Amino acid sequence: MVSISKGFSPCFLSVIRLNILRFNSKKGELAKLAIQDSVKELIAGQIEGLNASDLPDNLEQLARFEKENLGINIVSCGTFHVIDGVGKDLDDLSNVEDFIVPVKLPQAAEALLGADKIHYL
Repeated sequence: MVSISKGFSPCFLSVIRLNILRFNSKKGELAKLAIQDSVKELIAGQIEGLNASDLPDNLEQLARFEKENLGINIVSCGTFHVIDGVGKDLDDLSNVEDFIVPVKLPQAAEALLGADKIHYL
């Protein structure tokens, strides 16, 4: 897996999400990835007025919050949708989460080439 970052901004979250979604863009898969209570407590403990119960329970809820409330576009490479069997072709979005915007290889390459940092995991 590759993660790409452009500093520590909301953009960083969306790019990290891009990499997670590369493997989990199929409907329902992100909802299976729970955010542990200990992580929510750790985050909430650092921000005044935030309660752990205010935070999302899984990565699907987090992705929806980022898109709807923070205006972050969540993208995934459509080529991998086809390779992974999530879609029959680049235009088949029937099994892809509705909040994910598929991109083609040129746009994915542009994101990679324009990144300040690339982390290989």
